[in-house]
Amino acid sequence: EMLRLRADQTKAEGEFAMARADVWPDLKVGPAIRQTTSGPFKYQSYGVSVSFQLPLLSWNGSLRESRELTQNRVRSKTKWENQDIRSQYVSTLSQLEKISKLLMETPTESEINRKHLSSENLFDRGLVGGALMIEAHRSIVDYYETKHALERRFLEDSLKIQTLAKVGNAEVT
Repeated sequence: EMLRLRADQTKAEGEFAMARADVWPDLKVGPAIRQTTSGPFKYQSYGVSVSFQLPLLSWNGSLRESRELTQNRVRSKTKWENQDIRSQYVSTLSQLEKISKLLMETPTESEINRKHLSSENLFDRGLVGGALMIEAHRSIVDYYETKHALERRFLEDSLKIQTLAKVGNAEVT
């Protein structure tokens, strides 16, 4: 997207430069050879020819203004997209830090297994009801689903950061 925007910006700048260049006439300088026939005699003339158009009808200020506005619009859009990519980068980076902190603070699998075995021992002895054990298993499943969703989000955000960093590096060069 950024490469396309940069190409649009370059195109708009080129069109504006062409519109500005059209204000000035093309100056043509070159050799001139003329052959003049007057009755039975033929004369040849050699010299230098200089020609240019008078810009009476070719000022076309509206075209220049239109191209300049287009160039400014595309430049603003490119600048806005750059800022948007930077804000996405910062936002994703802060989200990565939050997810990383959450994943570090979660209990380890051995802690969960130890607590689960302790609950099952209580169930086997008849101290805990079946409904409570079902809820314990349901909470373990919920825990792992949430943890895996966070890990998946962490990986997606890491890839997004790498992509945005590549775009940012391409932008700088």
